[in-house]
Amino acid sequence: MRCSLISRTTGQVIDQPNIPFGEMRGMRDAVEAFIDRLSPADRVAVVGFGTGAKSTTFVSDHDQLKRALALLPGQQQVQYGGGTHDLGLAYLW
Repeated sequence: MRCSLISRTTGQVIDQPNIPFGEMRGMRDAVEAFIDRLSPADRVAVVGFGTGAKSTTFVSDHDQLKRALALLPGQQQVQYGGGTHDLGLAYLW
């Protein structure tokens, strides 16, 4: 009996507004490790939530998924000095 190739379809959703700016590395490493373990038949979508979020359709191109993932920064804001500031800008000051 021949085994047919089983494919899976899954989504990786990144909640950018709740991840601090500059702290995506660990999450990105974990998702990339997941992508590396997929079979060629598996289809995955990367979906970002947040301002200017990038997303993909369901694809089996692992490099395309990693490129999309690299475009998703954390966007959590911090309050200090009486106002709310984007941490991304705070690091540039």
